[in-house]
Amino acid sequence: MKKSVLVFCFLMLFYYKVLAQDFWQQTNGPYAGKIYSLTVCPDGDIFTATQYGLYHSSDNGASWVKKNTSFGSIYNVASNSKGHIFMSKDVPITTHDYSFLTSTDKGTTWTYLHFNYKTQTVIITAEEDIFIGTDYNGIFRSTDSGISWQEVNSGLMTMNIVCLAYNSDGHIFAGTAMGVFRSTDNGDNWINFNSGLTNTDVRSLCVKTDGDVFVGTYGGGVFRSTDNGNNWVQINSGLTITYISCIAADANGNIFAGTFENGIFRSTDNGDNWTQNNYGLTDNHINCLVVNSSNDIFLGNNGAGIYRSTNNGNSWSHIGLIVSRILTLTIN
Repeated sequence: MKKSVLVFCFLMLFYYKVLAQDFWQQTNGPYAGKIYSLTVCPDGDIFTATQYGLYHSSDNGASWVKKNTSFGSIYNVASNSKGHIFMSKDVPITTHDYSFLTSTDKGTTWTYLHFNYKTQTVIITAEEDIFIGTDYNGIFRSTDSGISWQEVNSGLMTMNIVCLAYNSDGHIFAGTAMGVFRSTDNGDNWINFNSGLTNTDVRSLCVKTDGDVFVGTYGGGVFRSTDNGNNWVQINSGLTITYISCIAADANGNIFAGTFENGIFRSTDNGDNWTQNNYGLTDNHINCLVVNSSNDIFLGNNGAGIYRSTNNGNSWSHIGLIVSRILTLTIN
């Protein structure tokens, strides 16, 4: 009897090992502590900002190369349409100097673009303007690739900026603990639009190609606006948790919402209904989501690195950053 039980356990272990191999593709590192930010360049190259520096992958995450040895912790990384890389340090080089740097050669050499505040979020618009959201100093804009910066806080009621997004008309949206602010003049002025937003603790923003805007909130689930942010409707049908950490959409109109505890949810009907899709994930605390030009979906979770889905989120494969904490993702 004992022998039969042992044989059965062995067969079950073998079965699950083979099954896992069908959906997991573990790659090399980087073993870089916490992962703060990630960007996909126009040519598909990936850069990731980590606790111990900046890493680069030119093979969709199969291998990683460290691009610097002296900068220390990097908190944000973003890329523009030319493939130029921008990153901000987590620890100041000098007092009150959270330096912003840029590279035009894939991170081989860097130019310092001094910025005096700690960043929480960075976006680069289609016009190549850079917007930085800070933790206590509001929003800053650069129209010259980061050489100079202008404070653009007119109309903001809070200086703690959690997330930023923009639409095809150049309108910019800022997510805060006081809801959503919108600028239609490239950041010169901001107006608060919270009509229907019953939870104003906004943690993520996403603008679809058709102009619909989605926000993920902490405790209120997902809200949608079909009129450029003027009004919001709560859309939580199918969600088993309302603590949304990140939200993204692909070119086909599918929407993906990452949660703090229950993994990833997908909507194929503009947010009216949501379905949980966690097959292949080993950690359901999702920190960030991003979709590339091929509609590959990347997510970072709280303790098992980065995963990629190439089948519309039906299953997920691990692509490295083992035992790293992924906090944010960005894509150009």
